Amino acid sequence: MPRLGLDWSVGSAVRIKGELYAAVTPKVGMVGGRLSIDFVSGGLHAWLDAGFDAIVRWAPLYFDLNMWVSIGASYTARVLWWDVTIRAEVGAYLNVWGPATGGTVRVEVGPFSKSIDFGEPRRLQREPLPWADFHARQLPADPLGISPMDGLLTDPTRPEATKGGRWLVSTDGFSFSTRSALPSTGWSHGDDTASRDRAPLTVGPMGDARVAIDQHVKVTRGGTTVTGWEASEIIGAFPMALWAAQEGSGSALPGPGEPQTVSCTSGIQVSAPPPTTKGQSLTADGEAVQFSDERCAANPLNLTEGEYAADENVTSPEKDKGKARTELEKTLKKLNLLVETV
Repeated sequence: MPRLGLDWSVGSAVRIKGELYAAVTPKVGMVGGRLSIDFVSGGLHAWLDAGFDAIVRWAPLYFDLNMWVSIGASYTARVLWWDVTIRAEVGAYLNVWGPATGGTVRVEVGPFSKSIDFGEPRRLQREPLPWADFHARQLPADPLGISPMDGLLTDPTRPEATKGGRWLVSTDGFSFSTRSALPSTGWSHGDDTASRDRAPLTVGPMGDARVAIDQHVKVTRGGTTVTGWEASEIIGAFPMALWAAQEGSGSALPGPGEPQTVSCTSGIQVSAPPPTTKGQSLTADGEAVQFSDERCAANPLNLTEGEYAADENVTSPEKDKGKARTELEKTLKKLNLLVETV
């Protein structure tokens, strides 16, 4: 982030200045600040300077901290024809590093200074992390995951179907994907052994050790690989400081305008094939389908004499309702829609 600054004048005698900075990258974190207070009045000048700088490297872990404070005063007076200045200043400085932890304390009084060392001596070169330590410090405990993409079903009538982390899915349009906290340099699916390898990666915290990481997904049923499923890779961005694309580039931070990440396979999306219909197809000719055309009069119970007199398209039923009911029963029996009780 940009530096934050402070410049404040209190009257004409006191001026306060300060700044603060911070930076976080995939490899290091830095923070620091400054504060100065000046007092000037006539020939008297007094000041206070303080500050700190800290840098922490994530892996291998290393920190370096500098802190200081200085207080002084001076007075200038004219004696005869000369300007005479009297000055006094006291400063304290602390430098701490680790691991292993050590440091230096220095005290300055005027032209005299005294330094005291403590702890372990500074070691700028850190041993590369072995894979077990790199995995424990930089990667999650479970770097692999799987999640449904499409076709996940929810059936409240079948709660037992989703016990034990099982999915209830559709037979049409189901797909799932894997995800990994590690970049993959190669991937495959099912019994496919086709090469999809990328260039090996270098791991910065491991001393730019070259590694190849493969990701393989297989769908099985009863111990047998299921065929017909489609797979495609998912590309993700990984920090260049951890996973460098070229050998040696993991030991230095990317500069302005340079890529900060490297693109690698982060997962695989697997899709189920569409459903297919299995069984014996049957054919039939026109003679196998028989039908008869039944023409019936309008329901005589719903029409009145005025209605069918006004509409010429309505077949007029019998005006005798008893006779009309008898004709309706005959018609319904003929259509097997009415069965007499025995």
